[in-house]
Amino acid sequence: MELTKRDVEILAALEKWGVMGLGQVDGFLFRTGLPEAERVRLFFNDLKREDHWGGAYKRLRTLVNTGLIRTFRPTNYWQVYMLTGRGHEQLKKHQQARFPHPIRGVGEAYLRHEITVCGVGLAL
Repeated sequence: MELTKRDVEILAALEKWGVMGLGQVDGFLFRTGLPEAERVRLFFNDLKREDHWGGAYKRLRTLVNTGLIRTFRPTNYWQVYMLTGRGHEQLKKHQQARFPHPIRGVGEAYLRHEITVCGVGLAL
């Protein structure tokens, strides 16, 4: 599979933030023309049903199926996305890697914190 510029941007964002929810990826990379309040809603993963109908969800599913990113669904929490080693190798190939390796995982106890930190960082 040949990666698009947007695919590399998704992989780079996941490498930088470590773990992101669907709303965060959607607001940060796909729906950049939305009003500020709507983007902030997405940055904190306040999703509506129709948010799952857009291009972000479909593209992330394709990247999961090719093994470049993985999903993690903790107990009583929404699905989050993380970069895999294979995805990190693609970043290196495209000279976009910032770190020597992707994060290995996030414990369920810290996941809400990591997602919130990501949301605050994206909003700023």
